[in-house]
Amino acid sequence: MPQLAKALSVPVPPLRKPGSAWTELPRPPAADAMPAGRVRIGYARASTVRRSLDTQVDSLRAAGVMRIFAEKISTRAVTRPELDKAVALAWGTAIGAEIMGRNKFRPTTGPWPEDGWRGWWGEDPPFHTPCFVMTHYQREPLTAGDTTYHFVSGTPADVLQLAQKAAGDQDVRLGGGPTTINEFLAAGLVDYLHVVQVPIVLGRGVRLWDGLDGLHERYSIETVTVPSGATHLFFTR
Repeated sequence: MPQLAKALSVPVPPLRKPGSAWTELPRPPAADAMPAGRVRIGYARASTVRRSLDTQVDSLRAAGVMRIFAEKISTRAVTRPELDKAVALAWGTAIGAEIMGRNKFRPTTGPWPEDGWRGWWGEDPPFHTPCFVMTHYQREPLTAGDTTYHFVSGTPADVLQLAQKAAGDQDVRLGGGPTTINEFLAAGLVDYLHVVQVPIVLGRGVRLWDGLDGLHERYSIETVTVPSGATHLFFTR
């Protein structure tokens, strides 16, 4: 969605304030076509039922947006269901393979126990793609539903090469956990990162940003805060 916002460049009135009259503005020209397999996702909102969404929706369509989520909802609303749907859909769009750390697959270290564990998600994982589990203890692939887990070792670059080959023309998603994401960021292998910051203090866990000094200089960073208090951070290289 940050790339979409840049592509649209929808202007807003300079003195726009809550309660002021809405001004119809020029629609932006159509943006360049997305690469094959990509889907643009858009979101439009009006704060009252009397306001039209037509200009926003038309602008999104002119920019080649294929899935548009729109709602008329007050700025005081605690939740924005259509915005949540748009963000959730972006998670699984045009993904051909996933990379994850071992702890995301199961919470143990060392040799693999022979206990029949088939991943946190059981027989119906949400991935529907090949998944490459990074581990020091390789084992035979495991298939659950339409997801096949490949247990591989190597550098982040090595594992990324395997995942890209499996993904074909689609993207590779780096699913976590934080140690794995940190390693790929340190190696300069992440083009786009979406982090959700929730205002809850857990008191323990694995730190994501350790050793990544200067990361903000390598990415453009945009944020969207939703009424629930969560903040979506988008890092784009």
